[in-house]
Amino acid sequence: MPSRALRSLGCVVLFALVACHGGKGASHPGAPLAYPATRWIPGDATYAVTARRSRDAAIVLRDLVAVVGMIGDFDERDASRGAMKELGFDPFDPTTFGAVGVDPDGGLAVFSQGLSPTFAIALTDPATTTAAIDRLRQGGIAVQVGREQGVEVYTFAGDREVHVHWAIADKWLFVHIEIRPEHEAELAWFRALRAADGAWAGSPDLAASLAAARTGGPDAPTVIGAVRLPAVLAKMVALGAPRGCADQLGAVGRIFVAARSDARDARGSIAVELAGGIPADATFAAPAGWATARDQAPLQAEWGIDLDRVVPRLLACDAGLGRELARLPVKAGRAYVHSLDLDDLDGRGAAWVATREPRMVADMLDEIPARSLAEHKRTAHGVPVVDVSVPMLPKFSYVLGQGTFLGAAGGGEIDRVIGDGTTQPAALARIAVAPQAWPVELWDELFKAAGLSREGARGRTIARLRRWTLGEIELSTTATGVILTAHGARK
Repeated sequence: MPSRALRSLGCVVLFALVACHGGKGASHPGAPLAYPATRWIPGDATYAVTARRSRDAAIVLRDLVAVVGMIGDFDERDASRGAMKELGFDPFDPTTFGAVGVDPDGGLAVFSQGLSPTFAIALTDPATTTAAIDRLRQGGIAVQVGREQGVEVYTFAGDREVHVHWAIADKWLFVHIEIRPEHEAELAWFRALRAADGAWAGSPDLAASLAAARTGGPDAPTVIGAVRLPAVLAKMVALGAPRGCADQLGAVGRIFVAARSDARDARGSIAVELAGGIPADATFAAPAGWATARDQAPLQAEWGIDLDRVVPRLLACDAGLGRELARLPVKAGRAYVHSLDLDDLDGRGAAWVATREPRMVADMLDEIPARSLAEHKRTAHGVPVVDVSVPMLPKFSYVLGQGTFLGAAGGGEIDRVIGDGTTQPAALARIAVAPQAWPVELWDELFKAAGLSREGARGRTIARLRRWTLGEIELSTTATGVILTAHGARK
C-alpha cells in the first residue's frame, strides 16, 4: 500500500507537468574533481547521478528513507539493521564503509546507456572489498569469470531476467545490473566506462544540472544528476512499455536532480524541462493574499493544477488511478492551518477549492440550520464576503464563486487571504509541516481523523515526524519548465 501511494503521487505530479504542456583521469573541463566518479560516465548516458563522496550519497539516501518511512511505517534504522545483517555494512552510515573497503571520501556514480544501471564506487582497499564479496558468495553461489583489458570481470546469472556483473580496477568497484531483455553486447558496459574519459561531464548535462539545481546553498550540491527522458522512454517502449503512455510525456525533455544533506539540514530539487511551458488555463491562481496569509503556518497543503487536464493523460498509463482522480469532487485545492483547538472547535486557517460541480459547496452550506439568520454580508477589498456565526459551530467566513469556494476561520483571516489586490506568486503544489509547532496530542487527533486508525502506527509516525522541525515540498514554474524543491530541517 505505501508503494502504491508513492507511485500514485509520482504519477500525478509527472503527468500534471505534461498535462500543463582503470582508465585515465577525466580530461574534459566539465568534469570537476568535486565529482570524481564522472570520469567513468559515457557521453551517451541516458541517466547519470553522481556524488562528490560516498558519504554524501549515504546521508542523502538516509534522509530520503526517513521521509518515505513515515508513509510506510518504517525508518532508516530499520533499513540499517537489515542491511548490516545481509551485507555486513550499513549503506546509510559512512563509518561502516571501511568494513567493505569503500572510501567514504571517494566518489560514487550510477549511470546507464539504456536502462540497466552501472555503479562506480571508489575504494580504499580493494582486497577488503574482494573479501567482502567472497563472504556474500558463501553458500554455493556460482559465478563466471572473464577477462577484459587485463581485468577480471565476474558474472552472477542467478536470474533469467537479471544478471549481475562486477569488476575491481584502479581502486574502483564497478557493478552492473543487466536487464537481460535489453540484449546488451557482452561486456559492452565495462568497455564503455573504461573508454568514457569523463565524456558525460564534458557534455551539456552536468553544466545544465548545476544551473538547474536549487538546493538553498551557495556551493555545488553534493549529489547531482540528469535523466534524458526521451531516450529512457524509447528504451522502455522497446521493452514493451505502452507507447500510448510514453507519448503522454512527449513534452518532457531532460530531468535534473540535485541534493545536499548534513546533520541538521536536507535540501533537494528535481527540475523538469517542459517544451512550451505551462499554459495559464492549466492551473488555478491562488487568492491574491494567499502566499502571505499562509506564511509560517504549521500545516499547508496545495494543489493548483487542474486535475481535468491531468486525468486524460494519466488514463493511458494507470487507468485505475485516473478513474479514482476523475471521481474526486474537486479538481484543485489549497489549505493551511495556523492554529487548531479541537476541543473548542476554534482555530485559524483557510481553505480554497475548485469543484467539478458548481453548486456542490452551495448545497452543503444550505444544510446548515438557520444559516441565513446567522450570516452577515460585507465586502473586503471589493470582494463580497459572508461571515457566519452559528451556535455549536466555529465562526467562519466565506466567498462563493462560480465553481470555487474560499473559507476561513479566525478573526480577519479571510481578509488577509483576499489581500489588497497585489497578487503574490503561489506554488503549483505544496506540502509543508512544522512538527514541533503543535503538541503530540493534536497530531494524534489529526492522524486519527485522516484514517490512521492503529494507535501504534500513529505513535511511531508522529515520533518520526517530530525528529524534524520543518518539512516542505513545493512545485513551481521556471523559465524552461517546472521545478520540485524539498527542504527538511532536523531537531
